[in-house]
Amino acid sequence: MAEVRTDRRAGSQGLHGAVTAILMLGVLGGCFGPEPETPPLKVAGVTKWYEGRSFAISINLDGGALDFRTENDWLIEQGLFLDYEIVSLAYDEQPVARSYLLDTLTTHGFGYFGHGHGHVNHDALGYDGALASFSLNHARMLAYGATPVSYAYPEGMGRQAATQKAVREAWFYAARSFQEDPDGHGPYIMSGNAQTPRNWYLLPTLRMEDSAATGCYDGCTNNSVEFFAHLENAEQREAWVISTYHGIGYDGQTDGRPVGWGFYKRQNFYTDMLRVRELRDAGRLWLARMDDVVRYVRQRDAAEVSLRTIEPDVHELTVNHPLDSSIFNHPMTIRLELGPQYWGKALRVTHPDYAEVPAGLMTPDGLLVNVSPSARPYRLEVL
Repeated sequence: MAEVRTDRRAGSQGLHGAVTAILMLGVLGGCFGPEPETPPLKVAGVTKWYEGRSFAISINLDGGALDFRTENDWLIEQGLFLDYEIVSLAYDEQPVARSYLLDTLTTHGFGYFGHGHGHVNHDALGYDGALASFSLNHARMLAYGATPVSYAYPEGMGRQAATQKAVREAWFYAARSFQEDPDGHGPYIMSGNAQTPRNWYLLPTLRMEDSAATGCYDGCTNNSVEFFAHLENAEQREAWVISTYHGIGYDGQTDGRPVGWGFYKRQNFYTDMLRVRELRDAGRLWLARMDDVVRYVRQRDAAEVSLRTIEPDVHELTVNHPLDSSIFNHPMTIRLELGPQYWGKALRVTHPDYAEVPAGLMTPDGLLVNVSPSARPYRLEVL
């Protein structure tokens, strides 16, 4: 087994300066390396989840960001974030709320998703009405300076094939429902060997709702104990889960807040998020904006990866895709297999367009490097 010391001056998605990963050979008595003809460096593929994490989660809050300043401030202090809805009619009327999300919270990693121009049942509108609402929502998000990628249906709708077709044709790339099991396959997205969702336009969610709110027991995640069980199951399945909250702290008891629909206890929310942070910091869980998971998976599915040797111990790695690069620009994690002749040597990763390249991460079965898609190759130089 090899171990690694990595200069990680760039963040997990940084793109500025040079990075060197030092691979140190761990010698195990009685073990022999591969045959000499084994290639010294080989692409093993793009990892299922970013940075080779075991599973992924996106946290959604269906509500206005201004209503949850206390929770937002706490999340920022903890180095955490979530995604908020954008109902464009409301944001047209509330520029302060729009600015708070898009100019303030996004600087701390918070994300967003489309939620219709009006907060209505889009299944009831029919195809033409739904398409008009989705398209206007998309256009208004662009006008705000946002990048529309993912969507969530108000009122848990989107059950009609015509509605799903409309949201796709309005140029959203994924859409979330508000059911734990909308298609009979459970809440775990891309479970096991699955590399893409069964239906990009009817993604399930964990409906985070205290049973005292609406009497929802089955089909809802009522507290942190139940949430932790979902996290364990998702990790076992190497899956993606989306947890969706309403009315955090609006239980008629917390800080004088009135009772809000589908509320969830604030302390339970904090407990949930601290467990998410623990798993993230342990390198097991990818906490990601819903948009970023959509980007990464669609890029992975379309990835074009090649490696060629241009001179002894110098290689060129090209990682690209045919998708719209103005939208699909998330760094991708490439797994490289190393021959024994490279054990104990240093690898420098550089790119002509970037001052710095994300650091490589060593795992028991190879080296992981995070690189942004580019038509121009990365230079991998063994020192």
